[in-house]
Amino acid sequence: MDILKIKGRPDKHYSIVTGGLNITSFLNPALPSEEHISFENIKSDRFFHVEKSPFLLIGAGITTLIYFLILGESLKNNDKVLFISLTWPVLATGLIVSYFLLQRKVFFLKTFTGKNIGFSIKNNELEVADFVNSLFEKRNSYLKAMYGTANAQLSYDGQYSNFSILLRDSIITESEYQEKIDQLNAIFERSS
Repeated sequence: MDILKIKGRPDKHYSIVTGGLNITSFLNPALPSEEHISFENIKSDRFFHVEKSPFLLIGAGITTLIYFLILGESLKNNDKVLFISLTWPVLATGLIVSYFLLQRKVFFLKTFTGKNIGFSIKNNELEVADFVNSLFEKRNSYLKAMYGTANAQLSYDGQYSNFSILLRDSIITESEYQEKIDQLNAIFERSS
C-alpha cells in the first residue's frame, strides 16, 4: 500500500514516493499544502498516543463545584429546587463520560528533526499499520541501496558510520554488517 487517505480536520493524504514520504494536507481544499520527508530523516521509532481533553475534566469539576454551592445554598434556605440541583450532576457526569469516550488516537513516527509524523486512528488501525509497514520496507530497501555498498570513492569513516547506522536500525543483519566491513577493509587495504 503506497497511499493512505485519512479523513478529518484536515484531510491528509500520505504517499510513499521515491526517496521519501509525501504528506498532503487539505486544510483549505483549494490550496492543499504538501510536505516531503526523506527516508533518511525517518527514524525506526514509533509510538501510539491517546489524546484526552483536560477541559472536559475541568468542566466537570466546575459543574460539580457549582452543584455543591447550589445544594448548600438550597439546604441553608430550605429550598426544594430539585430540577436545578439535578442538572449540575447530570452535566458533570456527561462531561466525565465524554472525557473517556471522546479520545483522539494518533500513531506517530519520529524523525531526526524532532518532528513527529502523525496518523489519526479512526477505525482504520489495520490500514495505518499496513501503510507504516510498507513505508518501513521501502525505507529500508532505499537506505540499503543508497548506503549499504562499500565504495572506494567515499571515505572509510563515513561508510563505516553508515554501515553501523544500518545495523542499529535493523536494516542489515549482523552477518551482512560484518561482510560489508570486511569488503570495506579489503577496498581500503588495496587502495592504500
